[in-house]
Amino acid sequence: MTKTQLQKAMNKDVYTYVENNFPEFVIDHSEGYGRVYFIDSTSPNPANDSIQYHQSDHTLCTLNWASDKVKAVEQELESWINALLKQYQ
Repeated sequence: MTKTQLQKAMNKDVYTYVENNFPEFVIDHSEGYGRVYFIDSTSPNPANDSIQYHQSDHTLCTLNWASDKVKAVEQELESWINALLKQYQ
């Protein structure tokens, strides 16, 4: 596989994982610039309770004041993505 094909396959795996394991999170591709947001649809403040995923370097970012639930999801996703990166290398 080429590097681009690997990136696309990894991103697809990440989206599938989020959809299957965190159905309350909406995947928002509207930002552009290689960033996708996983937004907690059950939150009273979804702008703060979201996780930013960077599609090219496969990193996550969450606001410091996000809910504990979102921070826990981010940690789980980060662990899973790190294991996925090892599989694809």
